[in-house]
Amino acid sequence: MISTDNINLGIISLQNLIEFFGYSNTREGDLMKMGMGKVVDIYRYMSSIYLDSLQTMETQESNRILNELETVNNKIMDLVDAINNDEDDALIENLRLERNKLMAAKTKLLNLELTKLDTQEGMDTNNE
Repeated sequence: MISTDNINLGIISLQNLIEFFGYSNTREGDLMKMGMGKVVDIYRYMSSIYLDSLQTMETQESNRILNELETVNNKIMDLVDAINNDEDDALIENLRLERNKLMAAKTKLLNLELTKLDTQEGMDTNNE
């Protein structure tokens, strides 16, 4: 997995390499062309790794959210069906309680994840 430290090190390395070739006395030489080609190759490689990681994380999160929404939606549909079919009041109340517990649990988990992300972002900002 890509970490912030690895990304920062890669960017610093690219900057140093660009500076090195920028201070070179031979701007038209083969060494300069080859060096700049390597810088571009490294940048493209880092960019592709970063984009692949983002796409993987996005897919995983989307699947997780869809599964959670499907569970909540199923509980809501069960409740609506029970109400429409004039089911026993105890069954309807039980379905409502199940739905409320599920939604409370999911809300709590999402809040914990948001808090965790906020603290990580705060730590990353402080480290910079």
